Amino acid sequence: EGMVADGDYAEAIKARRGEIGMTQQELADICKMPQPSIARIESRESSPNLSTLQKICQALGLKIKIERRLESF
Repeated sequence: EGMVADGDYAEAIKARRGEIGMTQQELADICKMPQPSIARIESRESSPNLSTLQKICQALGLKIKIERRLESF
């Protein structure tokens, strides 16, 4: 099971899709969204909301990890 790290979800999605031999259209069909949306997410032209990212990651066997960072403001 893979993990998306440091917000580089676009590269992780594209790489994982390639690893398992899934097309953008197949991923779009599973996620019930248009193929051009997948293309825009993978090319970083569009940022998915958390719900969409969850659907995509679930379809690809990826895990979303949200961490709290302690920073001084």
